[in-house]
Amino acid sequence: MAKLGCVIETISVSLTLQNHRNERKLYYLWILSVMSFVLHRLEIMKLRKSSILIGKTFILNVPKNP
Repeated sequence: MAKLGCVIETISVSLTLQNHRNERKLYYLWILSVMSFVLHRLEIMKLRKSSILIGKTFILNVPKNP
């Protein structure tokens, strides 16, 4: 017959492993969300940069020789 302490120890080890797996899944989800946010922001910045340059006229002031 198993001792009561052994059963509790087995349950606590399995709960610890399950908690570790859950923490790892949350960590991976957090990393994926941060990466997608950064990629999204970079894409927006790239679009803004390209749209700023479209249709702009640059005037170069050249000094006249006296």
